[in-house]
Amino acid sequence: MADSGVYTVTFTSTDSTSPQQGHISLQVFELVSDVALIGPEYILIEHNSAQFTCVGNGTVITTEWMKDNQILAPSTRFIFSADNRTLLINPIRRSDSGEYQCTLSNPVSSNTCNYRMTINYGPNVWIMGTKVVEKDSDVLLLCSSASRPAATVTWTVNGMSAGHSPLYVAESSNLSHSGEYICTAWNNVTGLTASAVHFLTVKVSELSPGAAAGIAAGVIVGVEVLIVILYSLITHFK
Repeated sequence: MADSGVYTVTFTSTDSTSPQQGHISLQVFELVSDVALIGPEYILIEHNSAQFTCVGNGTVITTEWMKDNQILAPSTRFIFSADNRTLLINPIRRSDSGEYQCTLSNPVSSNTCNYRMTINYGPNVWIMGTKVVEKDSDVLLLCSSASRPAATVTWTVNGMSAGHSPLYVAESSNLSHSGEYICTAWNNVTGLTASAVHFLTVKVSELSPGAAAGIAAGVIVGVEVLIVILYSLITHFK
């Protein structure tokens, strides 16, 4: 490293003319080594903040940050220190989960270190399923929750606890299945709870007098046609 500097060569002529000089600058770099990316050691929850520091030995000229092989640029949430060795993300979002990379380099060497960040979030809850079913048909409702880690689900039907499976199933429904269905999800890491409400109506299928008469007439005609066909076949084979 001490050999860095400006080197000068002087040419002196024997005819007593003015000496001529040439100059060259030499810069010696120490190889970059032992790079480490120091990140949060606590559980990360969405909307909090996270700070990273990139450290290493050797002559560091440039510091480059990347996430999932994409270069990170300063923004309102991504804040870099003056020497570019520290990155603050505030607030963190669930989309910030991924592989972070810090590369320290100089003209003759570079070294990279990675850090995988996982953001815990949620739950956000919604219920998928029909709102009206025919009596004696099956009821299928799905409680979906966006959550990391996966949330614990609890169903409440008309004020009564009804299981912990994300999929609620009631076979051969009757009128008592009508009412309010609540899905509650709890994330044991974020400590957050969220609920969604679904209203279901079980209806009895009823035919109007005209429709019933039409069906009956159709059945009678069908039976008469069947009798005629059977009679014709019997007569033919005889």
